[in-house]
Amino acid sequence: MITLAEFIRIFTKRPGIFIGSSFLIIIFIGAGFLSLPQATSTGEKMPFVDALFTATSATCVTGLIVRDTGQYFSAFGHVVILLLIQIGGLGIMTLAAFFGAMFAGRLSVSQHAAVKEVLDVKSAEEILRLLRFIVIATFSLEALGFLVLLPVWVGNTDSLGTALFYSLFHAISAYCNAGFSLFSDGFMHYRGDALLNFTITSLIILGGLGFYVLANLYYWFLSLFKEGDGISVTLHTKLVLITTAILLALGIVCFYLFERNHSLATLEPFHQFLVSYFQSVTTRTCGFHTVDIGSLTSPTLLLFMFLMLIGGSPGGTAGGIKTTALVLLVTTTYCFLRGRDETAFFGRTIPKFVIRRTFAILICSFTAILVSSVILLSIETWDFEGIIFEVFSAFGTVGLSTGITPHLSVAGKIVITILMFIGRLGPLTLAVILIKERAVLVSYPEEKIAVG
Repeated sequence: MITLAEFIRIFTKRPGIFIGSSFLIIIFIGAGFLSLPQATSTGEKMPFVDALFTATSATCVTGLIVRDTGQYFSAFGHVVILLLIQIGGLGIMTLAAFFGAMFAGRLSVSQHAAVKEVLDVKSAEEILRLLRFIVIATFSLEALGFLVLLPVWVGNTDSLGTALFYSLFHAISAYCNAGFSLFSDGFMHYRGDALLNFTITSLIILGGLGFYVLANLYYWFLSLFKEGDGISVTLHTKLVLITTAILLALGIVCFYLFERNHSLATLEPFHQFLVSYFQSVTTRTCGFHTVDIGSLTSPTLLLFMFLMLIGGSPGGTAGGIKTTALVLLVTTTYCFLRGRDETAFFGRTIPKFVIRRTFAILICSFTAILVSSVILLSIETWDFEGIIFEVFSAFGTVGLSTGITPHLSVAGKIVITILMFIGRLGPLTLAVILIKERAVLVSYPEEKIAVG
């Protein structure tokens, strides 16, 4: 039987296990609550597989659902889902910071380097300061979103309480990039509501940028009004902001071009822009929708799969391989074609171990996607396009679906459940685990091989 000392030693030496185990505990507790008769509107117990799927989707802030969230669950069930979303969205950040604060003083040199790399901090005090910023910024932005969304539903629902809960639920779901909605058709009924569209997308973008970027911009802005050495905008922040803007613009233009004669054909120009903008934002990270995903053209679905794979930015509430990984892959290729041995950006050289880790994460990501796709194609009867789209959505923790999720078999639901968990924790966990406990000091002779 494992002792307490061994238990603590495992968690201090394998931080990825600590973070993953914490999320598993949250998921199973949530599944237990959702399995209660009080969690459904009819008073019937939800099958445990469906409860586990929903709890995983909420905790991993994905948004894929097997039951209509607004109709199937009771008020109690809605509160459970909302708490799981908040814990999942905030927890992926605070657990990392908590881990650093708890164990930074007792880590080996390589593990301490891992903590600094993941959190971009140098001391336990700085970790605690960052933790405070994360918590305050999260609740402040969610509260602001809640207040701005109130006019959308106040006077348009059966009661003030309903309007308040709608605003709260969707503000938290948007900032945490969860994509859970209380409406059966998502936000299709609100596709022409500029206030809702811009508020929801603003929350999604802020949540997807990552707390590194938000903290850096916040302290940089404060330093402008103080004397002395100012705080500069970091290379990481620049890369994230530039990549986010490029992907957003790419999504808007491509979605409009692919759908102008299809799902956008009957809409007026401004509404066409709103839908294109909304889907470009939400497809990378969140999963809200203002169009019927199942009716989109194949080029659009392929575009969405690319955006879902990229996801958000490190340290945020979104999944995917992350925007910085995309930049490093593209930049490394460009530098290689130019005959450069190093990867450089904005006059800064990227460490080689960061490049190696990026490629390792990419390979692990494609492996998870490939294995899941093969399994689902073997056990499900749905078309290739629908299943592959579902896999990318689950791994990227996005939550968009062509409509097959509720109709998956029990085995299919389990595969998607596992994939959502891997997709949510994969990049962060791998970032820590891939830094070995002890460096290998053996150097072998070089020999070239043909690679193409």
